[in-house]
Formats: sequence, structure tokens, C-alpha cells
Amino acid sequence: MPILKILKAKTGALCSIHQVLHMETNLSQLPTSFLVRVASYAGEEEALAEQPAAHWPPLEIPFHLLNFNDVIGSVEQILIAAADSPFIGGSRIAPVTDLAKAKARRWGEIKQLREAIEFGPLLWDGSTFQADVASQDRIKDAARRAERAIAAGVSLSETWTLADNSFRLMSAADLIALDAARSLQVSGAHEIARQLREQIDASPTPEAVRAVDWPQ
Repeated sequence: MPILKILKAKTGALCSIHQVLHMETNLSQLPTSFLVRVASYAGEEEALAEQPAAHWPPLEIPFHLLNFNDVIGSVEQILIAAADSPFIGGSRIAPVTDLAKAKARRWGEIKQLREAIEFGPLLWDGSTFQADVASQDRIKDAARRAERAIAAGVSLSETWTLADNSFRLMSAADLIALDAARSLQVSGAHEIARQLREQIDASPTPEAVRAVDWPQ
């Protein structure tokens, strides 16, 4: 089954569907692993038309990790679980053959888009802040410190590292406002995803399902 994972390939192409093309090993030696070749596609239509946007360098999979009753399936599971895999965090998706599967796949894509926006760069007051999970925790902690400082009548400021590695001096009020912007970005992403889920559920055909997309 294809792997669903929205990522940017080394070519710069934005891809969402990834397919194991073939596996090979060096038969002139005692083999201990397969080399797996994966192609990435911009989306569903490109995958069906076999028009890859990128090919990945061979990925090595040790034999002892494979389930030989389902070799390709176990390779896909390894690719979405391995810490050094570009496909970590992805999900295996069934080929679209009916409306229910089309809806399940599109919802999986929307959830990944939601996550990319929820934890993507945060623009506030002309500066871009990192907003991955760890960064959001730091923002929340800083806002709580700022609230306590204001309540105690104590002056507080912090120098914050921005997404481009430059620095910005943040006052207590700035930190609280930044956390509010963070919360709005998260809640906004979830609200849009909820609305799109309703559209997906109401779509009468696979073509209508594929037309449901994140607003620009």
C-alpha cells in the first residue's frame, strides 16, 4: 500500500504519496539487508498516472526486521517508524477503489495538513517564530512567567530566538500576545479541519472527495 506523508523531497518538490518500487540485494555476497527504492508523487492523480516527482536514494532494510509473509508491508511499516526515515510518522493507505476508502484517504491527508499548520511557523507582529511541539511548550511556559511577573508588578523581558536564528527582545506583554497567537493558530487549524471533515463525509463521489482541499 502507498505511504501517505506530506514532505518536501530533496528536489524541492512537495509530495504526499510514496510508493515502494522495488527491492534489491547484492547476490555476490551473503546478503544481510535489502536496498529499497521509493518514488514520491505530488498527489493521487500523479501516483495513478505513474508520474513521480522524486526518487529517493536506496534505503537499507535489514533482513531480520522483515516479515517474510508480507515483505512489502513490513518494509512500509519500517519506513514509517524508523527515526532516520524521511517517511517517519506517515501512514499506510489502501488504494482508492470505492467512496469509503477515498474518504478515509482524504481525511488522512487533511489531518497531515492540519498538523503541518498547527506546528508550522508562527507569524506574529512581523516576526516568524518556531512552533513545533517543543517550541509551543516554551511559548506557553514563557507566557505563564509573564503573567506571574505582571501580577507581581515585576518587570520581565526575554530574548527570543526567531525561526531564522535572529533574536527579538520580548516584553511580558509580548510573550502573552505571542501565546495568544499560538493558541489561535492551533484552534484555527482544527476548526478548518473539522469543516473539511464535514465536506468529506458529505461528498457523494471519490472525485468530489478529492476536490475537498485546505483553503489557501
